[in-house]
Amino acid sequence: MTTIMIAYKHDYCSKKSNSPKIEIQNPNNKLKNKFNRTTQETAIKSALKVLYKLNPPSIRAATSSFSLSETTLRCVFKTKSVPDCSSPATVLSSYEEEQLVGYYINMQRLGFGLTRSEVNHCVMNIVNSDSLPQALSKTCIQKANPTIIKDHFDKLNKIIQDNLLTSDCIWNMDETGFVIVPKVEKVITIKGSHQIHKVAHRNLHDHISVVPTILIAGDYILPLIIYKSVHAILSLLYGALSGMVIGFSDSGYMHEKLFQMYIKHFISSITPHYPILLILDGHNSHINYISVNFCHENGILLYALLSYMTHILQLFELPFAILKTEYSKNYDQFYHVTSKLVTKYTFAKMFGPVFIKTYTPATIANAFRATGI
Repeated sequence: MTTIMIAYKHDYCSKKSNSPKIEIQNPNNKLKNKFNRTTQETAIKSALKVLYKLNPPSIRAATSSFSLSETTLRCVFKTKSVPDCSSPATVLSSYEEEQLVGYYINMQRLGFGLTRSEVNHCVMNIVNSDSLPQALSKTCIQKANPTIIKDHFDKLNKIIQDNLLTSDCIWNMDETGFVIVPKVEKVITIKGSHQIHKVAHRNLHDHISVVPTILIAGDYILPLIIYKSVHAILSLLYGALSGMVIGFSDSGYMHEKLFQMYIKHFISSITPHYPILLILDGHNSHINYISVNFCHENGILLYALLSYMTHILQLFELPFAILKTEYSKNYDQFYHVTSKLVTKYTFAKMFGPVFIKTYTPATIANAFRATGI
């Protein structure tokens, strides 16, 4: 059952071998312990010395005695070269790193010290000019390729230009999750303390989804709050802001029918400037046939972000961080004043003021600006 309710002003898882067993005595018992990179390199060299003296060599016995990976030791024994395990592989050569260090030191002596971002910029210039591989998998490189991002903005710009869209017609929607009892925050204590205590409230793992929708001009409509429930619970509306919407689903997340019902509420809550551009992620609940067709009939242009690019292009990442921080602060204040815990029956009442405090015109404008819109 899928239900959506609106709050009004009055109301929210051996085989034994016959061959003789070869035992190799480890000259350093400490090598049986867990190795760091330097100790592992020493162990490989010691194992190779023993293997070269044996006839025939037994790699399996050596790996067991020196606590090494059989694959690694076979590769080293075959190539007769010991890898440098002292540090992870670097993108730049040692010469390039030395040149950069000298440059940074000279700049600082001249009074033009470089910041962390400027240092990263210098390194990226060398990487790009030398066509060096970056520390990303091929798939990730393709996903975050500037060409793909540019194509995204080209398509978005074409939609805006072709439909003569203004700041009053561009909306963005996203979903985030809340746990009723937030994580325990850090507390002030004496420096060097080994045991730091803070009273934690009983562990409420009830998951609640929140779906805000904001306008590029700085406005918003009050969010949809999704509770995990089979049946509608009217008492959850208690204390909710007038116009706030709550919905119910078996999973506690958005699904097709709930999205369709929310879109109808969205249309009835905004000023009728059509066409309207609604930017959202490409979740299956958003791009099903019925929803897309309904939006088309009502002058809503759906623009779905690529699923692997939402962490870059989804503008809600910034406001969500602020929203959850404010929620955690208000939760503590609510408990200290009332000595009561927030439950799903009082979540809507407490969340409303937090949402209004977070989604100011400046915060909304900064969110759109941060993603290049």
